[in-house]
Amino acid sequence: MPMFKRILFVVFLLLSSCVSIKNKLYVNDRCYKGYIFPKEHSVWGLAPEKNRYTPSLEDISKAEQILRDNIGSIKFPWDIGYGSPRLLRKYRRQYIGYIMKDGSKLLKVNLIYKRYFKGKDMYKELSKDLISFNSEGGWLWKVSINLKTKKVLNIEVDGMLL
Repeated sequence: MPMFKRILFVVFLLLSSCVSIKNKLYVNDRCYKGYIFPKEHSVWGLAPEKNRYTPSLEDISKAEQILRDNIGSIKFPWDIGYGSPRLLRKYRRQYIGYIMKDGSKLLKVNLIYKRYFKGKDMYKELSKDLISFNSEGGWLWKVSINLKTKKVLNIEVDGMLL
């Protein structure tokens, strides 16, 4: 009987570790909400890249601060003009982390306008996979942030690199 319990315990541990790999961490801050994708998560069915890492809550906080500090200097191609930190609150996030060759951490952030989810389960959609779609008017942003240099490397809005 003790051997059976040990085997059952090992099987339980294996199953629970698989579940934790698939789970994404939900981030709920006053200024931003979204999901952190673990390094093991396959994006669009492709195997995870070797340089991926799971961002910490501290990494997310740093990246959000860098984005807020830089958003005012970004000129958007449509009539809303320059970005503002208040504008960022209207977007839900997806975070995915990479380690660069120089050891710095790069955080890629998808920002999806919350009205995109009208009639859909927002949290289910955000946690499934990285969202990508064609739109106009700023509904989808893709932002790359280097945490070491504290710089926004690029911003893509609706498929257009700014």
